Amino acid sequence: MAEFIDQIIKVARQHGYNPVVGDIKKKQEQWLSWYRGDVNGFHTFKQKINGNYKEFERKTLNMPKKICEDYRSLIWNERCEIRIESEEGRKAWDKVAAANNFDNEFGNLLELSFATGMGYIVEYIYKGETKINFIPYNNALPLEYDNGEIKALLTIDFEQGQNEYITHLTYHAFEEDLFVVKHEYYVSKDEKKLGQLTPSKVKDKKLKEEYKFDVKHPFFQVIKPNNANQHDITSPYGVSVYSTMLDYFMVADTLFDAMQNETVNNKTRIIVDGRMLKTKMQTNDETGDVQYINYFDDQDTAIMAMAYDDEVTAGQNTKAVEYFQGELRLDQIKIGLENVVKFIGFRAGLGKNYYSFDDANVYQNEKNVITTNNDTYKTKKKHEMSIGKAIKGIVLGVLQSEVVAGNLSEMVDEKDIDIIFDDSIAIDDEAIEQKYMTLVSKGFLAPYRLVMQMLKVSEEEAKQLVAEGTEWMNERNKDYLDIYDEDEIDQDGQE
Repeated sequence: MAEFIDQIIKVARQHGYNPVVGDIKKKQEQWLSWYRGDVNGFHTFKQKINGNYKEFERKTLNMPKKICEDYRSLIWNERCEIRIESEEGRKAWDKVAAANNFDNEFGNLLELSFATGMGYIVEYIYKGETKINFIPYNNALPLEYDNGEIKALLTIDFEQGQNEYITHLTYHAFEEDLFVVKHEYYVSKDEKKLGQLTPSKVKDKKLKEEYKFDVKHPFFQVIKPNNANQHDITSPYGVSVYSTMLDYFMVADTLFDAMQNETVNNKTRIIVDGRMLKTKMQTNDETGDVQYINYFDDQDTAIMAMAYDDEVTAGQNTKAVEYFQGELRLDQIKIGLENVVKFIGFRAGLGKNYYSFDDANVYQNEKNVITTNNDTYKTKKKHEMSIGKAIKGIVLGVLQSEVVAGNLSEMVDEKDIDIIFDDSIAIDDEAIEQKYMTLVSKGFLAPYRLVMQMLKVSEEEAKQLVAEGTEWMNERNKDYLDIYDEDEIDQDGQE
């Protein structure tokens, strides 16, 4: 693939662009392999046993995908809203979004972009209707950028014809005041080579080689996490949210695999004489019927048969059945896994207690309350800055396309478009409690209401707690006053 990309880069340079890729494509492939939970050399590897190499497979917790899934849920869910003041514009957006399954497809691309660092959206017109193309990291190439913002994009589509491989390159960029989209088709007999430019293929696709649009906004957007690229600080490429965490995943999967092996290697086993697994024929003395009896289930993995030799075992106290009780040592492994998943959550920006490990399952800690002051909320808002800008760009691109297609009478002002993210998951308990305390201190609220809020208890329980606290406070004050009175008496020289 790297050689093929190099050929595309050469073609892009002929158009006056100077795309810089470096080793980011290799890193994206590495991040993707962790997202899939199948890293060659780690999850599948060979080990020498008794002089021969044997293939092994390491079990995985798949924490990279879990992290991306959780970021997707935190940032893009059913409570998010795209608000458009223009009724005509809103109806146009809703129609296009529904036709292109936007909510689900954008969520999928967002999750993958958190894993690989990049994702792309392209709007185009097909048969008078606006289409949205959701493009993964490996099917596009940034051509120009300014301060990290991509100004020109090359998208790559692959097709297989009859005994030939077709590569469709599409250039998206502003040229002076017009947005220009250029199509090129390359045909090759070798899937590893770009081949020759073939204009006839453009005619077959009923596409012109070039389209020009008098528009204000581009017809493409870039989706990427709001993380600095530590590999190349000047690069427009984003990085995976877990790009610095691969060593932690190795530790987690090594421990998880050890837990699986511990369970298998130390399970209870029953060793039996192999002859006992054979079916034995018995005849019913009363009926004369012949029955075949098997004393053991030969499919039971706890049973291991051994072929005892009569000559070898003669004179030895060899039992027909031996029972071995395995001893599982899982506690230390579980403690290690609990610590590592917590640290993974912390390094992913989700906080120290976002993940927990119990009964061989990783789950979000139900006791972890997200507040506006914790790491989860702060990281969520950080990513929403870049994701929200991209979503607004998609809406503008779609509405702009609808105007060009004649489906919308006029363009909607971008000031009339708002992206509303879901903040219902965040609860600032400290701020709420402070408000309650202020109301109680001013006499506007009964004290038990504050207790209900802080301890999340019923009204009856709160009133009882307040009564107990008041009684205890009165007793303490009484004891203090008694001691004070005694001191006064001593100072006066009285008993």
